Amino acid sequence: MWRSRSRRSSAVADSDVLTGLRARIASIESEGSASPVSVRGGLPNPPGPSAGSAARDAGSSPFVGLQRGARSKGARNGKGGEGSSSGERDFSEESALRRIERLANVSEQCSGKLRSRLLQEGWKAEQVEGALERARACLLVDDERYASVFVRSRLAQRKGEAGILFTLKGLGYEEDYVRALVQEQRQDADLGTEVDRALELLAAKPPKSKNLHDGAYRKLVSAGYTPSVASEAATLFCEELR
Repeated sequence: MWRSRSRRSSAVADSDVLTGLRARIASIESEGSASPVSVRGGLPNPPGPSAGSAARDAGSSPFVGLQRGARSKGARNGKGGEGSSSGERDFSEESALRRIERLANVSEQCSGKLRSRLLQEGWKAEQVEGALERARACLLVDDERYASVFVRSRLAQRKGEAGILFTLKGLGYEEDYVRALVQEQRQDADLGTEVDRALELLAAKPPKSKNLHDGAYRKLVSAGYTPSVASEAATLFCEELR
């Protein structure tokens, strides 16, 4: 009985979250368009159309205002719709936004991941970009936040910078932005150099290969370290064990 009540409470909580998000979206859209925010010298813009700047200026919003007048009403009202008698799937902008809500309620999302997923699931680019713009405007999707959390977690797991850069570039982030973010996070956490972190990884999870150097090298490369860093760390690791 307790588990049943717990499930009902969880379902109610999820429903309240989605209701609150929809209310925020409606409130923001009713206020009209806002002016784009300037970029502070330093980190470049995160990816995606109308994505916010990477600046963290106090009191400023990292998001570009809504500019919805150029899109026609037909772009938002897709054919069929949920619960329609035709039984056709709804690929409107509204349904794309609801899909984003559900995905963001499960885990942190970024524009690149959502764009790829929605296009693959059948939405057209215009509806996807419109939904993403609205999701960013109400902070449901925050590309800067996603990158920051991703980099912090990967560094904490002693992953290599090359692997972090490869993943985020694949999601549309600029290389300079990612490199600057990695450096910032590394300094904040006092993580030391890449070689230091590679040695920590090998100490925590030593390779089991008979050839210790080759095993250490392969482990580091698979963890996202560059060949040069992996080779240096593997050599130092073997020397420390002698």
